[in-house]
This record gives sequence, structure tokens and C-alpha cells, in this order.
Amino acid sequence: MSELSIVIPVYNNEHSLEALVEGITKALRGRLLYELILVNDGSSDGSWQEIEKIIAAYPTDADPLIAYDLSQNYGQENAKMAGLIHASGDYVVFMDADCQHDPVHIIALLEQCRNGADVCYANFSNSPANPFKRLGSSLYNHLAYKLLRKPKGIYLSSYTIMTKSMQKKVERYTSPLINIDALVLQHTQNVTQIFVEQRQSLNKKTNYTPLKLAALFFKLLPGFSIIPLRIILLFGLTFCSAAFILIIIKSAIHFSDPSAHFFIGSGKLMILGIGGIILTALGIIGEYIGKIYVMLSGNQAFEIQTEISSDDKK
Repeated sequence: MSELSIVIPVYNNEHSLEALVEGITKALRGRLLYELILVNDGSSDGSWQEIEKIIAAYPTDADPLIAYDLSQNYGQENAKMAGLIHASGDYVVFMDADCQHDPVHIIALLEQCRNGADVCYANFSNSPANPFKRLGSSLYNHLAYKLLRKPKGIYLSSYTIMTKSMQKKVERYTSPLINIDALVLQHTQNVTQIFVEQRQSLNKKTNYTPLKLAALFFKLLPGFSIIPLRIILLFGLTFCSAAFILIIIKSAIHFSDPSAHFFIGSGKLMILGIGGIILTALGIIGEYIGKIYVMLSGNQAFEIQTEISSDDKK
């Protein structure tokens, strides 16, 4: 059995995969037993063909390299889960496929879990060059702090390690709506971080888009927290109370001076207050109902169509 499983979701990373595998081999070979798991998440470029080429040339005496080709693009979190449930190591590392995460830091991450942490994240002392990605990461971490009881000061990055016991807890989740950080924080607050340098991406085109950021937020909000419902309830009570108070004030003014003009009519006040509450509440409730529908519809979190391994050559 390997001491470490390294799970890497791959999406349109054909230009960085060779350097990625070489970097991991150079950093870890001979230092510990590990397995490298690449999960191709429906890439539209030549990523899978590049993986096949790398495995064909991979040394037979090296640590195992396993690759899974998903039937379509399910998203980064689902691809990570596909690798997680097949990981056999005592610890599981997640990292990106664009070579921004330097594999030399894996040993430092591992030491944190060996010393008692359930999960350790890599916090980057230098910010990513993409300002939109930097903003998205900041918003994501702020939401995680507010909604998921994320320990203050911990930065949730995609470069992380978890113990075998945490892996077993996370992989029990069966919904197709997956956010691994949220699942981790449901089970433990025993998380820590180390500070590392982030390298330049070898991707020619970023995979970080506003649409994917929005999808991640909507998985995080109604998928893993009831706080949005409580917020809308608070807004609803506030608007109803304000409308009720204004109606009382309007009525009092009218009775004291029937000719006096109030700045808004009762009908408009009721329409604006109650209508806004109803529309907003329907939107939030619709999100929850949609998530319930997806969970009950039998949709798969992922489907593996092809599996190849360097051990097949032995």
C-alpha cells in the first residue's frame, strides 16, 4: 500500500502534464511510496492522449501512475471525488494540473498531518496573477468562513492534504453536488496550513471563468448551508415589520388630518414589501428544491469510461 495518494483533476492541461509528472517524480521518488492519480474531467483538448503517452513511456519500476477518463465534464470537485474514492494511500493530496503547485511542498503538507492535523492547506504567500481568480478565491474563503465555520485565518486552496480517516468520511457523500472543502468542515475543525510560493501556470488559457465561479458558489450556498434561508427570513421579517409600521403611521396621519398626503400609498407599499419578499424567497427556495431534485433524480457524481495504469505494463 502507498503512504500517499496524489489526486489531480485534469481539464484542458495537455501542455503541463509532462512537466507535472516529472516534477512529482523528482520531488518524491525514493522519499516515500506514493501513487499518482490523474482524473481527466472531459477535456476538450488532447489531455487524455497526453496522459496515454506519458503512461506508455512511464518507467515500470516507478511508483504507480493511474489515470481515469470521465465520460464528460463534471467539474473539478466531482473529478477530485472520483480520484478520492480510488485512493489507497494513508494520506491524500489534491493539487492542480497546471504546475502552479510545486510538488516539493508535499512533504511539508504531509508532516502537518503526521503531527495530528486532519487536513492541511497550502496558503500562497504570493497572489495568483489573474485578478479575477484572486477576487474569486477571496469571496469563496469569506463565504466559507461565514457559512461553514471555517477557522479564521485558514485559506482554503486546491492544494491540500487529508488523512485516511477524513477521506473515509468525505467519500461517504453520495450527492452529485460536491464541495470537498464543505464536506471537510462538516466533520472537523482540526485544520491547519503552511505558507508556500505559487508558481506560474503552464496553461495557455485559464480554466477559471465567471460561470465556473458562480457554479461553485451555488454549490456552496444552498448545497451545504441553511444560512441563506435564515437570511431571507430575516429580510422578510424586516420588510414586513417596516411595511406594517408605515401603514400604522399612514393611518394615524390620515385620521388626524384626512387631507394630509403620505409619501407612498398603502397599495404600493404592500406590493413593494410583500412582492419583493415573495420573489426573493421563491428564488432561494427554488435553489433548495432544485438541489433536492438533483439529489433524488439519480444523477451520477461522475462516470468513469476508461481506466489505465502504469502497472498494466508489468
